[in-house]
Amino acid sequence: MNDDNQLPPSNTSTLRDMPKARTLNVPDLAPSTRSQVPPLITPSSSIPLRNEDIRLCTIYRADPTDTFGIELNHHRREQFHSLSIIPGRDNERSNAELAGVKTEDRLIEINGQNIQNLIHEQVTSRIRAIKHPDPLEVLVADVPTFEYYKQQQKLIHRGLPNVKIMPANRPMHPASPAASSNR
Repeated sequence: MNDDNQLPPSNTSTLRDMPKARTLNVPDLAPSTRSQVPPLITPSSSIPLRNEDIRLCTIYRADPTDTFGIELNHHRREQFHSLSIIPGRDNERSNAELAGVKTEDRLIEINGQNIQNLIHEQVTSRIRAIKHPDPLEVLVADVPTFEYYKQQQKLIHRGLPNVKIMPANRPMHPASPAASSNR
């Protein structure tokens, strides 16, 4: 995870080994000149996010016993769903990872439907309803992008010009060995 954009002010320190990060105040030893110097930190709401990471990923399974290779996590308090990558067959890269999904991605849409206001069971049932050979298409955003849009009260959707359409993890209609030998 990249914390470059989330550095605390110089007079604080953060303990990250706890379940929830806690910020401790550290005394500011510099003489007080707050009234003379304008603040150096601009409110983040006015700083545009430079590297927005919104991806439309299409995940296919090789056969009905194959998995998408994701684990769905619902964060009730913060009200979002995230994805974790789980290993594929023989501990290879999962179908989701091959399609461009990353661990901790925030899940925005499933097959064109926004799921952000759905409960965990509803999202799970939508994913389980997708049967082979149909793909799972997910719109995801990385954590900084998701937080930026949330702070700006902007909606993430597939129609945004900065959405990256990722290549599917496998061809839509793989050629069968019989079909290729008849050519």
